Amino acid sequence: MTTTTALDVALEARGIRSGYDRRNVVDGVSIAIPTGSITCLVGPNGSGKSTLLKSCARLLSLSSGAVYLGGDLLSALPSRAIAQRMAILPQGPAAPEQMTVRELVEQGRYPHAGPARMLRRQDHQAVADALRATGLSSFANRDVNHLSGGERQRAWIALALAQDTPILLLDEPTTCLDLGYQMDVLELVQKLNRDKQLTVVMVVHDLNHATAFADHLLVLDNGAIVAEGPPEEAITRDLLRAVFRVDADVITHPRTGKTTVLPVGSAH
Repeated sequence: MTTTTALDVALEARGIRSGYDRRNVVDGVSIAIPTGSITCLVGPNGSGKSTLLKSCARLLSLSSGAVYLGGDLLSALPSRAIAQRMAILPQGPAAPEQMTVRELVEQGRYPHAGPARMLRRQDHQAVADALRATGLSSFANRDVNHLSGGERQRAWIALALAQDTPILLLDEPTTCLDLGYQMDVLELVQKLNRDKQLTVVMVVHDLNHATAFADHLLVLDNGAIVAEGPPEEAITRDLLRAVFRVDADVITHPRTGKTTVLPVGSAH
């Protein structure tokens, strides 16, 4: 596994167990998320990716273990303090009817707002900056629910960006999007990571998207981490056969230089 010093760790889990209906889906997992990285959680369906992400965001209770945010015990922090330091975009979020893009993005400022959630000048500036960064300034007064899938997802990312946290958690941000919109969203996340030094942790279903955009991979299977590290180290033919049950070649893409998986057939 990759060794990371304490100063380089943005988010850490130590021996956590969590799940649903008294059944642990994540079982004794320890991870250290490098500061400033894009870390992708990958694995087959039901492997515990979303459960791990939710556990690290305190959206699920732990049956054992602990999560640390910048060295602070997450369970001891007030919810407002967490929201000022970490934003999470869940899978398939829905906006109320007739909510505009600007109104949606303004919700990201509530952890910073004054009494009665009154937005101040700096809050309105943060909203404007988030709309600009996501290419949505001209959509500010549009109904969120009238946007295309890719535009709607960018609006939710703008909300998280307006929250102005150093850490952003994303649960399958490209679900149900056409391929072009998927690339649009992933390229936006990468740009925000590079420009704003955001630490990004996201669950990604498509393995080639993960290897193309991640600095650091965490591969899960049956609630445990089975591989970790840069894509070129974590993804091997043996791992693909054992974890994803697929026979595949692993190559370096001739145009991008990224690790790329070429499935050949199922592995039994």
